[in-house]
Amino acid sequence: MHIHDSVRMLYVEFGGMNMVKRLVVFVFVCVAAPLYADNKVERYALIAVGCADTNARLHPNLDPIDRNASFIQVARVYAALRKCGFSDKNIRILYDTGRVQPDWSERQNHTELTRIKRYHFTGKYSNAATPENIAALMDEFKKQVDENDIFVFYLMTHGHPSGTVMLGGRRKWTSAQIQRTLSGLKTRHAIFCFETCFSGAILQRTDFPNAVCVAAAPHNSPGWVDKKFANCVNFILAKANPKNDKNKDGLVSVSEAMDVVRKKAADYEPKWRHYLRTKYKFPKHSPVPRSAVERTSLKGVMKI
Repeated sequence: MHIHDSVRMLYVEFGGMNMVKRLVVFVFVCVAAPLYADNKVERYALIAVGCADTNARLHPNLDPIDRNASFIQVARVYAALRKCGFSDKNIRILYDTGRVQPDWSERQNHTELTRIKRYHFTGKYSNAATPENIAALMDEFKKQVDENDIFVFYLMTHGHPSGTVMLGGRRKWTSAQIQRTLSGLKTRHAIFCFETCFSGAILQRTDFPNAVCVAAAPHNSPGWVDKKFANCVNFILAKANPKNDKNKDGLVSVSEAMDVVRKKAADYEPKWRHYLRTKYKFPKHSPVPRSAVERTSLKGVMKI
């Protein structure tokens, strides 16, 4: 995927991600990369969940659509990455402080969760979703990833209108820190996904010339993730599904993937709003006030 200067600052809104309660996501998409002589294309990914607010083992009284929602969505991202040729040796998955583990008893997406536990929560690397650990892992990726490789960053956590997000231990990660940490990759084929409230503010405050950046919500709105819905995840799944290649050119384009995301958001929103009004049990521990949910947008933002 080549990023042209003429379109790099284009912002596109797509219907869909209400992420009032949690997470930011940098997410992967199957990207066609040119093959250089004797230079095999490798695929790398860093997936980070900055808080454990939907962990049903820690918070047993969550609404059913919230129970383990963040890691169920991570499992969907992980499955899409593996489908597109990402090897476990080139994937890193982080969760809160690293001392807390996901609820492995969750039955939804259990096959993927079991594999994640087997290959990624073994002590071989730190699972802490902290600024320091993300920076250390990114330094390793910057040494490994070359211009022919594909890199995906997916972050899910709480976000703020200032473009700051919350990482493990409720540590702050500012847009300036995000810029420093994610800059320096040699690849021209990177996708950064931020699944968080107000994540459009991150796109406004950062500049990654060689990456497609996707935000779950506009800069002035909370976002939404639950067990059934996540904008950035839907973007990844759409990009990874060859059935979405409508013009039959052999690649699911960004616009084709966004069409799928818009439709999913439009289909989900009326059912979701009705559920919020009639049945939803607001989490007591959420840092997002109940009043904010009413102004939550299911529109995401993309910067290329």
